[in-house]
Amino acid sequence: MPNWSFNYIALKSDKKTINSFIRFGLQNLGIEPQEDLNKNFELLLEQAKKENVTLRTFLPMPETFEKYDTTNCPEEYPEQASYQGIFYGAIGWYDYNILTLGTKWNTEMQDIELNEYNDEDCRFYFYSKTARVYPEAWCFNMKRIFPNLKIYMSAVEESSDYDIICEIGEKEVFDMTKITQALFEDNCRENTENSEKRDILLKMREFTDLRDEYFMRIVDGEYSINELNIECEEL
Repeated sequence: MPNWSFNYIALKSDKKTINSFIRFGLQNLGIEPQEDLNKNFELLLEQAKKENVTLRTFLPMPETFEKYDTTNCPEEYPEQASYQGIFYGAIGWYDYNILTLGTKWNTEMQDIELNEYNDEDCRFYFYSKTARVYPEAWCFNMKRIFPNLKIYMSAVEESSDYDIICEIGEKEVFDMTKITQALFEDNCRENTENSEKRDILLKMREFTDLRDEYFMRIVDGEYSINELNIECEEL
């Protein structure tokens, strides 16, 4: 089994854009959307409880990849393999997932949440677990379909290969990988013989415990990623 990436993602925009995003997902599920944002969210929430809401809900896979296994048996479907490569830039479901999701498997969108502050500030949150890497390609595709979206992501790899907070499409990334690697390697041992190292590890743990709070403050615009980087460097 692969190592997992644990991702918390926030989509932020005006009410109209978030409603369009949810309506798009409902239509892909074969559900007639309503005009009202909250009614649409309730419809989506019902599907999420049935584990029907995935990344592919908002970025459907073309039928050719589902019908023909050109990932494992391309020689059996040469015409379809050629068609897929020409029109989609990928041959087989595996390559298409890597290209469009950024990870090899589709995954459920869990703990979905809607926060509507006003007509110009609306957020859609969800949690996902992806194989090895975070779904950056999916986020870029959502921004392509809905240009007014701002997308923020907190992603942590389970063995601490990476631990980041970022806004998709922006160069600046808050990278706390070194901190989480130190905690991972030392297993957060409070009884380490070196008291100075112990104090540093405890401070690091306290900092990582605040990750979700930092993430929400970045989404709110109260905290910049640059400020977090500076604070991280001081540890």
